[in-house]
Amino acid sequence: MILTRLVLDDFRSYPHLELEFGERANSIVGLNGVGKTNLAEAVYYLSFARSSRTGEDEELIADGKQTALIQADIVEGRLHRKIEIAISKGEKTVLINGNSASAAELFACLMRDYGGAVLVGEKTFGNFRRQLQRLRYRQGRLTDYT
Repeated sequence: MILTRLVLDDFRSYPHLELEFGERANSIVGLNGVGKTNLAEAVYYLSFARSSRTGEDEELIADGKQTALIQADIVEGRLHRKIEIAISKGEKTVLINGNSASAAELFACLMRDYGGAVLVGEKTFGNFRRQLQRLRYRQGRLTDYT
C-alpha cells in the first residue's frame, strides 16, 4: 500500500500542506519543532481515525480554527482510494472514495490489502448499549463478523 498524496488543512501546526510521495522510501527531515511528528500523526490518524498522541481530537485542530482536514490518496496495485477525514469539535467525519465510513471500516479497508486483519472494538446501539464488534478479513474478503 502506497501513500501517494497527503493534504492537511488546519491540522496542528499546518494551515495548509500538500505532499506528494514517491513509490519508494521517502524521508522527512527538519529541525526540532517544525512539524515532522505532526505529519506522522496525520498518517496514523488515516489508519485508525484517532491520534497516536492525544485522546482529544480537538487538540488536532489548529488554534482559532473550527475544523481540521486530512486527505490522502492511497494506491495498492490497481486499487485507488481517496480518504478524507474532517475533525471538528465533538465530531469527525470519515469518507472513503466519497462514501461515509466508520473508524472500524477505515482500518479494515486499509488492512485487508495485507491479506488478513482482525479488528475488535465496541459499537453503540441506542443509549448505553454496547456490543463487541469483530471483523475478520482473509485474502481481501470479510470472512467473519460478530
